[in-house]
Amino acid sequence: MLKGALDKLGKELFHKEFAESKRKHVLMITNHGIHQWDVIPGLRDTGGQNVFVNQFSQAVSEFGFKVTILNRGGYKHPVTGKIQAGYSYLNK
Repeated sequence: MLKGALDKLGKELFHKEFAESKRKHVLMITNHGIHQWDVIPGLRDTGGQNVFVNQFSQAVSEFGFKVTILNRGGYKHPVTGKIQAGYSYLNK
């Protein structure tokens, strides 16, 4: 059931804009359960690796690529309680 909800969320919020982009695509894979653009230090699954992934993804994006970041997903965010989808993207 969770997978179906995430698939639907992905198609509605993520897929269209990202899929229609003409930019070349880079896939970043991280073993963290939570990915967020604004890293909150000290929380579980946050810290240096997230900062590196964000900064590297931003640099790659500035060279004209769109970036998908995949992570373990399915975990509740420690502050919001929202289930993390397991992907983020950058297309700017």
